[in-house]
Amino acid sequence: MPELIPNQFCIFKDWDEISENKFADTVTVLLANEFPENPPQFLQRTPHGYSNTGEFASDIEKGYSKYFPGFETIRARSIATEPSIPVIAYCQGKLLRNGIENLDASLMKHATKIAITALAKRFEKSTIYGKIQGHVETIML
Repeated sequence: MPELIPNQFCIFKDWDEISENKFADTVTVLLANEFPENPPQFLQRTPHGYSNTGEFASDIEKGYSKYFPGFETIRARSIATEPSIPVIAYCQGKLLRNGIENLDASLMKHATKIAITALAKRFEKSTIYGKIQGHVETIML
């Protein structure tokens, strides 16, 4: 663990579990169903993989036993003017791109198209709103 400087205020931010983040969850579930043998799992593994605040507190206590984190869960709505915007960000951006291309690079258009359709169907509007949720952890050193 890195050396900490006393009297410093540290803030950590991480996403809550993927089911609390509706756009990411919709795309992840769809791709898991579409590619059940080897589903792209980056979203649930990395940005949403450290969502348990109890686990975070335990890790802080193990590494810095006298410092106790405070937690705040932040809930908001993500807005996209059309379903393709978050899907392209997830599928063709760094978030899931490697997982999809590792299956077969030619699947990118197919994965993007079906994910856009799934998001449009789930939210039933051209401008879509999806719940997003994360945690802010604060520690006074």
